Amino acid sequence: MKESLFIKQNKKKWKELEKHLASGNSDPDKLSDLYIQVSDDLSYARTFYQNRSVRLYLNNLAQKVYSNIYKSRRSRWSDIIFFWKEELPKIVWDSRKELTLSFCVFVLAVSIGVFSAIKDPEFVRVVLGDQYVNMTEANIEKGDPMAVYKTSKETDMFLGITLNNVKVDFLTFASGLVLGIGSILIMFYNGIMVGVFQYYFVQKGLFVDSALTIWLHGTLEMSGMVLAGAAGIRLGSGLVFPGTYSRLQAFQVSAMNGFKLLMGTIPITIFAAIIESFLTRYTETPDVIRLILILLSLFFIIGYFIVYPVLKSRRGFSSQIRQVKVHADNFTAPSTEAILELTELIRHSFSLFHHFFFSNAKVKSLALLLSFGLLIYALNDHLLENTDPTEWSFFTYFFEPDLPIYVHIMHIFNLSLLLFFAAFNIYGITTKEPISAIKFTLKHYYKALITAALIYPIALIEQPFLLLLALLAATPALILIFAVSVTEDIMYPSAIGRAFSYMKKEYMSLVGLFTLLSLCMILYYAVIESPITYFFIEFVVFNVDIAPESMRWIYIGFYTIFHYSGFFYIIPLCLYGIMWKLYSLKEIKNAEALTNKVHFLWK
Repeated sequence: MKESLFIKQNKKKWKELEKHLASGNSDPDKLSDLYIQVSDDLSYARTFYQNRSVRLYLNNLAQKVYSNIYKSRRSRWSDIIFFWKEELPKIVWDSRKELTLSFCVFVLAVSIGVFSAIKDPEFVRVVLGDQYVNMTEANIEKGDPMAVYKTSKETDMFLGITLNNVKVDFLTFASGLVLGIGSILIMFYNGIMVGVFQYYFVQKGLFVDSALTIWLHGTLEMSGMVLAGAAGIRLGSGLVFPGTYSRLQAFQVSAMNGFKLLMGTIPITIFAAIIESFLTRYTETPDVIRLILILLSLFFIIGYFIVYPVLKSRRGFSSQIRQVKVHADNFTAPSTEAILELTELIRHSFSLFHHFFFSNAKVKSLALLLSFGLLIYALNDHLLENTDPTEWSFFTYFFEPDLPIYVHIMHIFNLSLLLFFAAFNIYGITTKEPISAIKFTLKHYYKALITAALIYPIALIEQPFLLLLALLAATPALILIFAVSVTEDIMYPSAIGRAFSYMKKEYMSLVGLFTLLSLCMILYYAVIESPITYFFIEFVVFNVDIAPESMRWIYIGFYTIFHYSGFFYIIPLCLYGIMWKLYSLKEIKNAEALTNKVHFLWK
């Protein structure tokens, strides 16, 4: 090909690349795509036009890209703004059918709740419980029907409501795995409860006062519930309607989009909890002010989740929104040379988790069987006779400081196994050298044991807020230190300084990744600790004559198996994500892959 023809065919994209370099708001993703093309052109020019000006021009262009490609990446705050301004409205628009279905189910359920309460006054007690109804009637007699919102301190109330409502949102979303039907059923139950709750005060002649009090926070809270229901339906839609993809591929897309919609729901749920904890209690506030606050909340929901997506769809959504990538069903190891975004890391974490789920099955099964026996033996001596296993919380019983010392040793040993297997699996797909399991164990298992011993005391913290803070602050860093010590084959103390040098400016992104992956564990335990599991057990033993004491230990055995199996099989998801994040952190700090590529092209 003549040089003039080569220039004529490619000058358009070269000029486009120059514009991106000259712009102060260069799109790093677009810049990266253009750079790949220009790199190919430079390689061609070095072969056929060694002494021509076009080679020098392309060489200079590649140098400019090398010095600017990372500087133009969006900041963390810009990513957050972009999510709320561009990405979430696009997901809401694409999920309009799921949102419509979720809203209709909720309205229908509220109507059924009201109708049932009208036909049967005792239905209120069935849904709300005798204790709540009796307490409210006593408050009405005292002249303060909304006193229930004043019984706790603001901060305690906020933490309790937030944890409960976020848990409900995640349970609603996770139930979408049952082909979306689970989310619809939970929405239906909550809608009936809302309808009964509101009509109860209508019966007492307190409609205006109750509505202004309840819907002060309920406008956002119920909207969040509808959004969580839509996210769950979107989650299950990939399994029900895969289209031209395989069900696994379709589920990857629907799960990621549903999860993003859920993430847009959480801040609304938290803000509703703030209103309920700090404002709803002031029932003496003038009705006009409370009505204005309710209308502001309603205008926000309608404006942001209905009007804004419609307007954006008409104007066109941003071209910078990345669609969820659909990969072949067969496993391919992620790149160790690329800087992966959060969504890509999460997707790769699930891919690795799925691929290695049954790896090391014999050792895991043996450790689990031993753990079940030790835990049930320990719980037999430790639990009180009136303990109800259906009300268990995972951390409350399995990580209680008063448990026998051998239980704590078992936890540390099992966590070290999970760390070691995750590192062993990742090492196996990132190195071309054959792996000797014995040699690898001798060199690196002690590092996993040290890391497990450092992480485990965090689980023994009894205050929920401090537990959460310690988990987020320390656990990702400790896992990363372990990953550095293994992948770079250095001693554990040396890995500490190197790990902190990698995550110096990226620590919050590391914590964010760990948080999002940990939420998957919360989803699992939300389902295990939900009434769904209780009803399943009741259904199984309905026709079996079992003594109460035997039934109690059946519950203990069942919940022990499901709780600890979740611990054993869900934690690796977080480990894979954090360990693979290391490769992105290395590239951000050293740019080794980019440097090698540029140097190769410049030879």
